Amino acid sequence: MTQDLIVSATLIVSFAVFVTAHCALAFRLVTALQPSWRVVWTLLPPTAWLAAYWGYRAGLRGNVVVWGVSLLVYAVALGMAHAAG
Repeated sequence: MTQDLIVSATLIVSFAVFVTAHCALAFRLVTALQPSWRVVWTLLPPTAWLAAYWGYRAGLRGNVVVWGVSLLVYAVALGMAHAAG
């Protein structure tokens, strides 16, 4: 029971951090005078990973690290939840 609660909380928090980091990254790309078409592509689900690529190239490495780590934690927690049944 306790493990289920920890995995559930980790899923919720890591997903919230990921979405927040993704929105912050998209906003910072807009304010960094990047071409506006890039922002459209960062918000579309199949190409959302491009936000990390363009953010890294624009020097937003802190945002990209938070984005990547939160996605990794979410994936691990999702795998644990799936394995637990």
